[in-house]
Amino acid sequence: MKRQWGKQAWIALVTVLIVVGCGPTATPAPPTPTPTRVVEATAAPEPTPVPPTPTPVPPTPTPVPPTPTPVPPTPIPPTPTAIPPTEVPAGSIEDVVGTWRGRWSDTSLLNMELNEFGSSRLFWMDGTTIVRNQFSLESGQLTWGRAQGTAVGGECAANPVATYDVFVTKEGSQPVALRFVLVGEDHCPDRQEFLDGKTLKWVEP
Repeated sequence: MKRQWGKQAWIALVTVLIVVGCGPTATPAPPTPTPTRVVEATAAPEPTPVPPTPTPVPPTPTPVPPTPTPVPPTPIPPTPTAIPPTEVPAGSIEDVVGTWRGRWSDTSLLNMELNEFGSSRLFWMDGTTIVRNQFSLESGQLTWGRAQGTAVGGECAANPVATYDVFVTKEGSQPVALRFVLVGEDHCPDRQEFLDGKTLKWVEP
């Protein structure tokens, strides 16, 4: 009986070993990880932004126009002062030679022609002769002589002589006007009407 138990005990032990050997291998528990110490990083303070120093821009100079060099004015030659025509007594027969125009009775235009030979002709604007005279000039006085023509009246024909002071106005060397002033009497009333105190203008040829 004792031997039989012993045999059974060995069988039981072997069975246990088999069971233990064939059983699932126990997975060892993983080691508990040491907690990683998380060091909270302190955020560095953001630097205060420094505004950039502006580079000074030199001001653009306002263009100054060049100062023009003053040009001296062109000298103007002195203008000769116009000498007003001067009336003087006729000095020679050349001062009265020419054709002269005036008004008779202040209405009708008449021409009087005096030549260097001492002859004169009074005529209308159309050329029709009114009267012819002889004359002489001395010391600024013109003396009329013999008269002929259809317009010569009886008294004038009988006593044609009369003297007038003659004043001449010149522009340069050219006589341009004659003024007559009666000296004494003139028995030719039409001639006196035409000449006495009147100014006759030179007619260009």
